[in-house]
Amino acid sequence: MTSTNADHSSAQKPQGEQIAKHFSAAAHHYAKHDSLQRMSRDVLLAHGQFAASVVDIGCGPGTDLSAKGVKHTVGVDIALGMLQQARDQLVGLSPICANAEQLPLADDSVECIYSNLALQWCDNFPSAVNEMARVVRSGGYVNLAIVTDGSLAELQQLGLHVNSFLTFESVTEAFTPSDWHLQWHEQQTLTCYFDDLKQLLYSIKGVGASTHTCGQANAKTKLTGRQSWLALQQSAQQIRVAQGLPLSYQIGFIRAQKR
Repeated sequence: MTSTNADHSSAQKPQGEQIAKHFSAAAHHYAKHDSLQRMSRDVLLAHGQFAASVVDIGCGPGTDLSAKGVKHTVGVDIALGMLQQARDQLVGLSPICANAEQLPLADDSVECIYSNLALQWCDNFPSAVNEMARVVRSGGYVNLAIVTDGSLAELQQLGLHVNSFLTFESVTEAFTPSDWHLQWHEQQTLTCYFDDLKQLLYSIKGVGASTHTCGQANAKTKLTGRQSWLALQQSAQQIRVAQGLPLSYQIGFIRAQKR
């Protein structure tokens, strides 16, 4: 596996810079809010195909893949703060600060790519898939989880604005048959539960997802004071279930082999 410009930032578009800033700021307390990532990780580990060397795109705080026979992980993230967390938690991880649409990796140099809930931040998802096709060698694998359309329906029920996401169909279509063999693809509903509304909303902000990212929640009716906040809390109780206040995500999973 060959890389260039390791530990140096690639050119980022303004939105990428903004996302990097938010996730870097969230890095130190990200682990308090990563229950969704842990669930999707378990699905990927159960259904994925791995190799001795893996590139983790959007590595966040880092994922230990040693149980799948992985000996070396290259962690790619646009947020320097997240890379530092990953390097602190995973001994031997090689960090690269880069955008998924401009991977500083040589052609046909990668055995396997793993990406867990990161690529929904891309300005152009098909461009990121094309980059993966460039760097993954023939016979190599991509194991991917991505937030898709229909997520965060509970926020919409409460009258809060939710950013749009790609449909699962458009995600799978980005893996063109000329480059990829889709061995397994499935959309699953993963749900997190919270004790109260404040905890639910803070969990979204807590992972850095407050601007141009998954889970942005801007009230259609502005929360201008205590009364409007209390009214929102009362509305939230109508969606409460036994486990707590639910927040559901539609997650697209893909295992693809490079032709």
